Amino acid sequence: IEDTPAFKAGMQSGDRIIEINGEKTMDMQLSDAVKRLRGPKGTKVNITISRAHETKLTKLEITRDDIEVSSVKGAKMLSKEVGYIRITQFQLPTAGALQESLEKLKTNGMTELVIDLRGNPGGLLASAVDVAQKFLKKDQLIVTVKGREGVYTTDERRARINGEFSDLNIAVLVNGGSASASEIVAGALKDNKRAVVVGDTTFGKGSVQSIIRLNAGDGKTAMRLTTAYYYTPSGKVINNNGIDPDIRATVGLEEWRKIQIRRAQLETPDFYSDDEKKQYAEVVDYQLLRAMDALLAIKAFK
Repeated sequence: IEDTPAFKAGMQSGDRIIEINGEKTMDMQLSDAVKRLRGPKGTKVNITISRAHETKLTKLEITRDDIEVSSVKGAKMLSKEVGYIRITQFQLPTAGALQESLEKLKTNGMTELVIDLRGNPGGLLASAVDVAQKFLKKDQLIVTVKGREGVYTTDERRARINGEFSDLNIAVLVNGGSASASEIVAGALKDNKRAVVVGDTTFGKGSVQSIIRLNAGDGKTAMRLTTAYYYTPSGKVINNNGIDPDIRATVGLEEWRKIQIRRAQLETPDFYSDDEKKQYAEVVDYQLLRAMDALLAIKAFK
């Protein structure tokens, strides 16, 4: 997760923690691992990680810190007309922070927008609905929650208002790390013909789970069951399928890592040394370029 000590130390999604402070994690319980990783602010923890695309193990030193994650980041103009904004996860404050950033970009002349949802693991359904409706007309369908007939009541979530930004040309960036609420937003904008989706097929996490208490005598035993699934406006189930891009633009794991580091350097330059900035100065975000190309094409056709 961005803005965390692990991210700043170079950790990536998919890394496997092999050792914590020299102690192997093979037979370690999750709760014990968490206890060893956590600690007072300013102290350090050393971990050894294994990566799928590398043969050697990597050692990282992480300085513990308070974690504050901003859900809306990187708002800027990519050109005179194309704005860019990134949503890292969907929280209660996300829609308000997005509104503020969009208003600033529109004041600066934005008529096209890139919404970057790459690596966004999701969050609150209500937040996803609030974000999506900013770009839709009133009553347009955003997502449907369906379960077994007679067991789970079908729930449709529609835009409650005419979105203030429903006139923008939009490209949405996604990848395999875009999940849950990210897929709801991408699917809603795609199916309602409000955006072109660029990147890779998303993760495919769109299920509702319910906790059902069991009569085991201890008052603590329960079962977690999947009771419903999320469907896009066109009726496609998100779970295990994901959202397919309109324009496929694939980057490898190592290239994606470099894009993330370069992006972080541009947003928080004081954290990185001049040598680190120089090392990644030539990194090009190929997927972002494809999104901008798509917006230029939409404008030309209109």
